[in-house]
Amino acid sequence: RVDQDPVTPGVQRVLLSSSPDTIVVDPRGSFVYVGLPDEQALAAFAVDASTGRLLAIDADATAPGLQHFPLPGGGADRDRVSIEPSGRFLYAVVSQAGAPTILRYELDRASGALTNLTTAATPPVGFALLATGRFE
Repeated sequence: RVDQDPVTPGVQRVLLSSSPDTIVVDPRGSFVYVGLPDEQALAAFAVDASTGRLLAIDADATAPGLQHFPLPGGGADRDRVSIEPSGRFLYAVVSQAGAPTILRYELDRASGALTNLTTAATPPVGFALLATGRFE
């Protein structure tokens, strides 16, 4: 839930259903993604360009309540999330069956919605995004 904080006017308070472990902002500053490892999900927010206010993005408007974007196999390991320099793709490292796995999502640059595209076949030890948008 996103509220204006009555105690500190001008500060926006964002209530999440579990403790976050990662926060990333897309290169244009239009969207914010928050890793929620206990829920195996990403909370997503659009940034109002004129006010900076965060507006929650619902992953499934047909389901009741606010739905987050799933991170399959997010498990107990802390999720790691990065957006490549062009802002087209978001990468998340999660634990699947005890092995680290890279998930790739396409980021809709108009709505901020995420579409799961692929999963890396070989478990990574770590990863880095290059300025070219490739990961290694």
